[in-house]
Amino acid sequence: MDAAPGTSSGTQKEGRKSRKAEDIAMIHDLKICICNIPKKELSLDEGTMAWLRGRLSFKVYNPNKPDKYGVKFYMLADGTSGYIYKFDVYCGIGKTTVETVMGLMAPLVNKGYHLYMDNYYNSVSLTEQLREVGVYTCGTLRLQRGAPKDLQQVVKGKMATDTTLYMHKDNTFVIVWKDKRPVSVITNIHKADTTQAQRRKRVRNVTGELE
Repeated sequence: MDAAPGTSSGTQKEGRKSRKAEDIAMIHDLKICICNIPKKELSLDEGTMAWLRGRLSFKVYNPNKPDKYGVKFYMLADGTSGYIYKFDVYCGIGKTTVETVMGLMAPLVNKGYHLYMDNYYNSVSLTEQLREVGVYTCGTLRLQRGAPKDLQQVVKGKMATDTTLYMHKDNTFVIVWKDKRPVSVITNIHKADTTQAQRRKRVRNVTGELE
């Protein structure tokens, strides 16, 4: 079959891969999303399904996994039950991280959901975009993804252990806490209040097990 004018055959093949993956996700949505209303807290993360044999152009390789080849999924899950509400298949083309997150959250906007993500997804820009459609977020943050420059400069210097720094715009807080190394968080669910926690020292019993 000839390629359409102005379109390479490679581009057509990539488009077909994407459509096949979208068809799989659509079947899941028809069976799960329509029948299931998730609780207020949601979690977004990626996972891999092992692919042991056969050709698949969008399989991914991770040498640190027991099954080194697999299909990568972005999964939106109910934080209470753990059930996957909606997912997207990584096809190696097309969508940005922001587009992926916004697409997964599309059926749940303007309903006050709380979305928890790690620093693979989070950015100041994404937090603001989600807030505009009534979704509140919390999770770890890579400071170079929109955190105030002043805060970035302070963190690059010497922070004393157990120090907490934060800056905010309206109700969006970027918080940095120093333990062995700085840990940064972005949230518009919580404030910058801190609570002193008691660390319990673990000891071994007579059998050598940690208590």
